[in-house]
Parts: sequence; structure tokens; C-alpha cells
Amino acid sequence: MASVPANISFNVCLSDFSFSIYNDLHKPNNVCLSPFSLAASLMLLMMGTNGLSRNQLKSVLFRKGLPTGDIDHNYKVLHDNLLRKTRNTPGMQLSIANQFFVAKWQVQRLKYKFRRSARRNYGCQVALMDFGDEPYTRNVINRWIEARTGRKIKEFIPDGMLDQLTFMIITNVVYFKGQWKSKFDPKKTTQRDFWMNENKKVMINMMWQKSTFKAGVDMDLKCKAVELPYKGDNISMVIILPNEKEGLPELEKKLSTLTFDNLVKRLLSRPTELVLPKFKIKAKIDLKAILKGLGVTDIFEALKADFSHMVRSRDQKGELYVSDAFHESVIEVNEEGSVAAAVSSIFMLLRSARPSTFEFVADHPFLFVIRDISSGTILFLGRYCNPEITAMNHIKKISTTLSESSLLSASENKTTKSVEGAEIKTVLTKNKKTVSENQQDECCCLGECSASDINSSAHTEEKTES
Repeated sequence: MASVPANISFNVCLSDFSFSIYNDLHKPNNVCLSPFSLAASLMLLMMGTNGLSRNQLKSVLFRKGLPTGDIDHNYKVLHDNLLRKTRNTPGMQLSIANQFFVAKWQVQRLKYKFRRSARRNYGCQVALMDFGDEPYTRNVINRWIEARTGRKIKEFIPDGMLDQLTFMIITNVVYFKGQWKSKFDPKKTTQRDFWMNENKKVMINMMWQKSTFKAGVDMDLKCKAVELPYKGDNISMVIILPNEKEGLPELEKKLSTLTFDNLVKRLLSRPTELVLPKFKIKAKIDLKAILKGLGVTDIFEALKADFSHMVRSRDQKGELYVSDAFHESVIEVNEEGSVAAAVSSIFMLLRSARPSTFEFVADHPFLFVIRDISSGTILFLGRYCNPEITAMNHIKKISTTLSESSLLSASENKTTKSVEGAEIKTVLTKNKKTVSENQQDECCCLGECSASDINSSAHTEEKTES
């Protein structure tokens, strides 16, 4: 990795990461993920690592080379540009939030430089939590996530995930709601066949419209593609449909930053008859196995994880490690437009000629990409192949190597008398004392809030949504 020149743009690096992670997933059914959310969580985590732990994360995020310039500043510029372009666009809503939920007895162990960089570059706030009060704390965090995803993601953290050894949860939330520039007429939505494979078809609601879109055929990828812009022309959804009913796996193997960019560049504006399913996908992905498979191993092992850029400690290496990582995302596409949300949390514990009409009938499995047009940043990426799996009865767990939730844990043997384990148990008892005034004064310059503040904020946002 070190021998690769640092001459690749940050946006290209993120695009490479998007397709790499997607291709590393085991995809038996519908898939939806937010590579942007995943990357933000991993970069926040990487900022606190050192040595081999940092190099392993870097090799996954930037497989083909390091981006030019400072990584964290590059994220800030991209983040700010995305929000600026969508802020005043009618019919468009994009929100991005980063948050540290930290054990209130441990917050002073976070290094000032780490917290300052997280705040300046990622807008990351700090919330003080009592992880010993598991039901209350879990409810507060879940309500915070729910409020920032338009109520699309609920109960992200399950019962039993938190305990007194939880040090910190790093969370990134991305929420997007956009109206089509050219809407579908609901009266023209009809039941049509959708072929799951050559031998099986089901009747589903398919939207129809005839309008002008960028569309075309790629002979190398053996597919058709159409780009549907949202209002404001800043963000679009690209639908990629293989020529064959069972051609999706082969298409996915060929998909990369280069092939996708070449495909989009060749699309021509033309009259298009478009038939597209109404669909909703909700997927929860366990990313720990995939990261390990990609070579990110040290952060998951108590004696190897090095988070010395994150915490103050007498024995920084081997005290914290990542125990779990999860990513959950939701997308809903209908006549008006689409709504998509994703949450990533890292749980840290101690220890040519234009044809008259181009036909695009998405009546078999296809890929979809929601992207920022100017930068090429992929906000959401997925596949739709099984209409029989509804969002109401299905949250698909997909084996992967990344996660939106990572738990930094103390030593797995919680009964040991090691220095780090003893420190954790001492400060994370169910003592109801609050942090002293002096401690608060030292930390508040970097934007902390209590669990009650978070709860109040979530409640206010829920009322605003309704």
C-alpha cells in the first residue's frame, strides 16, 4: 500500500471503495447499502488508530492508492459540497450526521486532537451516556437514529448489545429524500410480470412513463442503463439492467469505477419509454466477517488493536478493540421519487443516432445507484431481484466485511485483573454520579450533550416530521 503513489482523487477513491465493498458482499437477494456512510464511519475509526491497525483500514478504504491531500479534510469538503447543493432545492432533502456516544465516565480519555479533528472535519458531536443503564441508553440512541432517518430505521441497536464495558459508539447517518424531475403518473402504474429468473415470474406494481432521459446500451457489459435525475439536477438514480433475465451476477462481476463511469458517460438524452417497479428494500449487513476477509484483523483483537491516536492510557495498545460492525439501510422508490436512509455505527468497548423511442423495461433483476452527479459520489448502491421479499417481513443479514457499527471492547475475559480491565470496571460501575463541573468545563468546548439532551432533540425532530 505504501508504494502506491498518492495521486488519486478522493472522489475516485470513494467510488473504488463503493464497488469493492459491494462486490465483496454475498448477495442472495435484494441489497441496499450506503458506501458513503460506511466510508465515513471507517474514516472516523481510522483517525483514532495507529500502526498496523491504521494501515489495514487504509488498505480497504483506499485499495488503489492514497488520495491527494488530507483524508479528513477531503471528507469535509465533499460533505459540505453535498449539503450546499441540496440545501435550497425544493423537493430534495439530504442530511448527514456523525455522532460519538461515549461512556460519561470515560470521556476525558478521548484525546483532544482526535475530538477536535472529528468535530472540524466530520461535524461529529459527543453525547455522554451511561451504558450501564442499558435499556434507557439503547432507547436514546435508537430514537436519535430514527429521528435522523425519517423514521425509516428503527431499533437499530438490539437488546443486549450494550453493557458497562461499552466505551463508545461511532455513528454515521445518511438520509436522502428526492422527487423525480419527471414524475410517474400513479394512474399509469399497473400490474406486470417481473421475472426473478428464466422460470419464475411474479406480478408486481410497475410504474410507466414516456419522457426524455439519458439512456443507452453497453455492449461490453451486456446491459441497458437509464439515468433518472431528481429535482435540482444534482443527484440521480442510475438503473442498470442486464440483457438476460439471469445476467445480474455476471454484470456485477464486471462493475467497477471505470466501467460504471464509462457507461454513464456514453448515455445519450433521448425519448424513453420507461417501465420500473415500485420497490422497497431494507437490509441489515454484518460487516465484521468481510473486513476480516479483506485483511482488517487487528482492530478486532484485544491484544493487537492500536487506538493510541484516540485515547489517553498507560497502555493504549491492546486496551480497546472492535467487537462488532453493522450497517442498515432502507430505500423506497415510487411515483414521486425515492427515500433512502442508512446508519453506520461503531461500538467501542474497553478492551450515435438517436432512436425515436428507447425502451427500458426493468422486468427482471437490476442494479441501482444513487449518486451525486458532479462529484460521482455514490450515496446508495444496491440490487433488486426478489419482489417476494417485502420490507415489512424481511431484514436481510448479509455476510460482509464492513459494518456501520463497530464495538471496541475490553479484553474478552471480563474477570481478569489486567490494568485496562480493572480501569474499565472501576469507572463504568453503575455509580449514578455525574461528571464533575471541572470535567464538564474541560470537555464542553468540543460540543458535548447528555442523554437527556439527545432524547429531547430526538423527540423534537419526531414531532417536526409528523
